[in-house]
Amino acid sequence: GNSSAVDTTATFLAAGPYVLQLEAHDGELSDSDTVQIDVVDLTGIFFADDFDDNNLDGWTTLAGSFETFQYLSESGYEVHPTLANSRMVADLTNTNLSDTVYISCEIRHTAGTEGSSGGMGWKQGRLWLVDATGAGFSVYFALDQTPGPGGLSYYTTTDFGATETYVAIFTDPGSPNGNDKKTVELVYNRLTDQVECFYEGVSMGTLPVSSSYRDFTKVVVYLKTEYDGTWGQLDIDDIRIANTSAGN
Repeated sequence: GNSSAVDTTATFLAAGPYVLQLEAHDGELSDSDTVQIDVVDLTGIFFADDFDDNNLDGWTTLAGSFETFQYLSESGYEVHPTLANSRMVADLTNTNLSDTVYISCEIRHTAGTEGSSGGMGWKQGRLWLVDATGAGFSVYFALDQTPGPGGLSYYTTTDFGATETYVAIFTDPGSPNGNDKKTVELVYNRLTDQVECFYEGVSMGTLPVSSSYRDFTKVVVYLKTEYDGTWGQLDIDDIRIANTSAGN
């Protein structure tokens, strides 16, 4: 746009990573900073929400209280449950699903040091893919910090996650120490009815999925905690469902 203006625009002609650099000078002193912009092919994305500015337009609360605010000690995570068993659902308006669908989200698990367990193991979540009746499957994540190892498991539901049935475990992802965000990705092959789970880019295994879940129409976020923010919480960010992988 206008390289001399305080507020300007940038236009990208193709998907890919770009680096923009800002330079400022007053005739004597100068400084610069950069930011990376990842431009993705929007034709392959049919649902994405980064929850910027506490915007939950398009989501409907199913049960519990799902309040939103920015977690002030760490920027960029603005959605977490303040009460146990919080669920919200959003419609997937694009039905042009490819043979392979990519589902990803970023999560952060914070915790205090109170008690022998460190307040761990109580911050749990599901990311459900369900049909209009609420039947579908999810990946379950309980990402403990020290001393717990955490877990990634596969569940099914018939009522948008209000009740759930344990099916199998992907694997133990290890202790995700620190408050930095972690990426969970599902690669769902709708032809072979297989779903593969990735944690931080590493495959956690592949499990079979019922063929009845192939044409899911809704995504449900289900988070629950037994402690408030002083003991820790599970935050979720950057949900993405697409016909192209996150890297593309």
